[in-house]
Amino acid sequence: MAEDQKDRYIQYLAEENQDLKLTEKAMQFVLEDFMVRQKELEERMSAFMFEQASIEELLEERKMCKSAERKAKTLEEQLDYANQERFGDRCQKVREKPFMGESKKPKPDRENEEDGFDETEDTLQIRLGSDVGAEMAATYHSVIGTVKLHGSSFWEFIGAFFKNVFNGCRDYVNMTPDKITLVTSRC
Repeated sequence: MAEDQKDRYIQYLAEENQDLKLTEKAMQFVLEDFMVRQKELEERMSAFMFEQASIEELLEERKMCKSAERKAKTLEEQLDYANQERFGDRCQKVREKPFMGESKKPKPDRENEEDGFDETEDTLQIRLGSDVGAEMAATYHSVIGTVKLHGSSFWEFIGAFFKNVFNGCRDYVNMTPDKITLVTSRC
């Protein structure tokens, strides 16, 4: 190889070596910059996670407060309702108007029936043999038959019915066995 070619080849290798060193230095600077940015992002992420945890705690506290407020409001409404029932504000009063020429029928004396019941066999037979007892038995059998006709359990129906009545639902027309689930959600 000629001297001239050797010098050019050495010059070429020196330039390649210089390029590799510059590339290595550039990669080192980029790596250092990347590491600094990653550290900043990790610090931001940890701060964000801390803030998120505190926000979640506040949110949970707020949910619990709202739940407690709703429960307190429900209990207050139930107490108001119970007081109204107790003192007669919510009692339904049906006034019977006699038709022309008809006399008003006297209402049966239910207090007397209750006072006369001393749990002996004689008073039990009198009570069950009375018109009131017959009406009550007919009503029960009618309700039981209707509930069975709809393919439902009588005890579930009667429980839902009285639960609705206790909660203040007075829409008796729509508290039939086929509609009781709809009434439960409305009342």
